[in-house]
Amino acid sequence: KASQKLTDSQRDLNVETAKRRAELESLKLIAEDTTKTETERIVAARGAMELETTLMAKRVANAEEAVRLKAEEMAMSENMAEDLDALAQLEIDLHNIKAESTTKQIELNNKINSIEKERTARIAQERKDELDAKKAEQEAREKEIEEVEKFNEELFKAEEERVKKEQEIAKKAAAEKIVLEQAVAQSKIDTSLAALGASGRSSSS
Repeated sequence: KASQKLTDSQRDLNVETAKRRAELESLKLIAEDTTKTETERIVAARGAMELETTLMAKRVANAEEAVRLKAEEMAMSENMAEDLDALAQLEIDLHNIKAESTTKQIELNNKINSIEKERTARIAQERKDELDAKKAEQEAREKEIEEVEKFNEELFKAEEERVKKEQEIAKKAAAEKIVLEQAVAQSKIDTSLAALGASGRSSSS
């Protein structure tokens, strides 16, 4: 009988839901756990979504079957107000289950999208950090080269200045030597002339 089959199906579903609830909550906890990798969290969230969707599909199917059976029962007999109320309640239950299913699917889908955005943002940040590090390294290397070139240039200028000063000192020393040699030579000439003069005066007397 269809009604008995529905009763059995609902009983089995209640047992399955109870068994799956702990697994579902465990998956949701992993999806929320920021210490896990984004991949682990996405896999958990998708697993939870798949499990929730499967259970909800069975609940919707049972609720739809309950509405169908009640409608068939009412079609074969006169309907009392209680029958209409019962059918209305079954239809309300069906719509509530569908709404709950949609809400939970949206919630889990949003969680998956959120984690994927986190992963995209993290990867983008890591790339930026890597590029910034490379840029900083390149700038440091260029600065080091610039400092070495500046040091070499200053060293060259200092050496050039040293050589220039040495040349000036040598030039000055050479000039002073020439002046000294000229003075010595002139002194010798003056001495010789004086000696000659004295010798001539001595002969004439």
